[in-house]
Amino acid sequence: MRQLLATGRLLSVIPDQRTQGSGVVVEPPAVTTLAQAARVAMDRTRRLTLLGQLPVVGVLVVPWLWPLHLGIVGLTAGHIRITPDASLSFHDGTVPQRVRPALTMAVIAGTLWLAGISGLILVCHGAIVVAVVAFAVLLPALIELIGLVEFAVLNPEWLTIKRQCGLRADGRTVNVLTSLVSRRDGHGHARVLMEATYPSWQAQDAVVVGYPASKDLISYYVRMGARRESPATAGGSPPQRRISFDCRRPLRTPSPDRADQSCASQSRTAVPIN
Repeated sequence: MRQLLATGRLLSVIPDQRTQGSGVVVEPPAVTTLAQAARVAMDRTRRLTLLGQLPVVGVLVVPWLWPLHLGIVGLTAGHIRITPDASLSFHDGTVPQRVRPALTMAVIAGTLWLAGISGLILVCHGAIVVAVVAFAVLLPALIELIGLVEFAVLNPEWLTIKRQCGLRADGRTVNVLTSLVSRRDGHGHARVLMEATYPSWQAQDAVVVGYPASKDLISYYVRMGARRESPATAGGSPPQRRISFDCRRPLRTPSPDRADQSCASQSRTAVPIN
């Protein structure tokens, strides 16, 4: 039986994941249903995008990016761990279990949205009205696309991090932490999920590699015990922002009021790269 003793004490666990009175902690569940996939996709759409949390513009982002995120979640469902208020995803070199209804719904939602836009433009009268409608609808998607391309161009290591992790010289099991998303700031939801998932990584004697995009997220990972990888173990000189959790060491607990704030829309680890 595996217990959460990573920090020398029984860590916080999700109440419905502890067996009655036994003290045994079960790893947080993977995504297995369409409803779970839809929720994770919505959290990613609102929290991992440039415009997703803005009051009005954020609503226009949802129909463009929610089907995309839903498709990604459906494809990588077996590598996603969830609680009611947070999710994380990782890559371990295996093929994840898929949720096919989520893939079907992603295609349907995307098709309906494109058909709706086309119909709206067709019923509009006047070139100016058509231009205004097209601009309002297309601009959020264009901004998000430019932001993603800019990030990929400025951070090429982000595109190859999984392949680079296969070059490790120490032979350790490597998991790549590809996203960490909390639904709200300041409640410790991401911290609780990390604490509940960490023992399974410890059981694998794993190294968990992250490639955070923002200084806030780097600071958050460091407060939890992550360190920059050395060239000797990383199979070469690792990117400056690439850090890792050595699961032979205990996970530290950052303060709840700062933890989830680092996992918001600025954390482009979190552009899912599974």
